[in-house]
Amino acid sequence: MKKLEDVGVLVARILMPILFITAGWGKITGYAGTQQYMEAMGVPGALLPLTILLEFGGGLAILFGFLTRTHRAVHCGLYAADRVPVP
Repeated sequence: MKKLEDVGVLVARILMPILFITAGWGKITGYAGTQQYMEAMGVPGALLPLTILLEFGGGLAILFGFLTRTHRAVHCGLYAADRVPVP
């Protein structure tokens, strides 16, 4: 059972960064469009550089094992905050 758990962690550690890095790269290459979309959704466009840093930089950090627990906690916290409706 431990070996199966280790394989699962390895697969997640490879696939999660790919998800974050591709999302961040999409925001970098489509910066103006992403900024307009964020502003249309009521999010200040000035937060786009922070979003890119968290997605792209955090994805690279997880991929290379740098501060993985910290980045994981930040990503999970931001994802949870994104899913909670604001009155």
